[in-house]
Amino acid sequence: MRYLKTAIPCALALFVLAWMCTAGQEQGPIKDPGQTVAKKKTASPDTPDESTLPKIPSQYKKDKSDTVGDVATFKTDVDIVTLDVAVVDSNGQFIPGIPAVKFRVLEDNVPQQVRKVEMGEAPMTIGMLVEFSNRFQRLYSYTWLQTLQLAWGFASSLHKDDYLAIIAYDLKPEILCDFTTDRSQVQEALHRLTIPAWSEANMFDAVTDAADRMSGIEGRKAILLLTTGIDTFSKITYDQTRKSLQQSEIGRAHV
Repeated sequence: MRYLKTAIPCALALFVLAWMCTAGQEQGPIKDPGQTVAKKKTASPDTPDESTLPKIPSQYKKDKSDTVGDVATFKTDVDIVTLDVAVVDSNGQFIPGIPAVKFRVLEDNVPQQVRKVEMGEAPMTIGMLVEFSNRFQRLYSYTWLQTLQLAWGFASSLHKDDYLAIIAYDLKPEILCDFTTDRSQVQEALHRLTIPAWSEANMFDAVTDAADRMSGIEGRKAILLLTTGIDTFSKITYDQTRKSLQQSEIGRAHV
């Protein structure tokens, strides 16, 4: 009995060990996998033959077939110089409509051909100088209304690129609106012309001060003066004012 009890567990152990070895061989790597899963790629009917395709160059070289060939080429030099010219009379008024034959341009004492003459449309910088003294300008008076109509009528007629400043003067000038292309700022500045503070009107001092402020501005510039023409007690005279305007090269007009 003791021998049987010992032999049976040993036989069972040998049987389990044999089963494990057999199962391990079945689950191990397969030496002969057989046919591969991937299939050979077949060319489609639209695919060109590789023998007919051009070879890939190993180094870039310029293809001589891309040259233009014997095509006519043209070369020309055109030099056109534009000159800004202002022709005025003895009173400083512009003279328009002058034909091109009346102009003569020299370069190193050599006459140059004048192609055409046209009226310029360059932007302008204008300082509007408005007399606003208590002697003539009173709130809701006819001269007050006339001044506003003239000032706003002129501002509305300007081009959009023209700069305009509003300067009122009595005893001394006051800038109501600096140079701007915004017409709403101009209109707001004119609305400030309500109640004058002084009865004096120093016109010559105001004109000279405006000319000095505009002396550093390049391009076309002018001073528009809305005035009665009366000067109370300016520090400078009419002759000095005129000389100052001539030296500043500023166009002027008065209403």
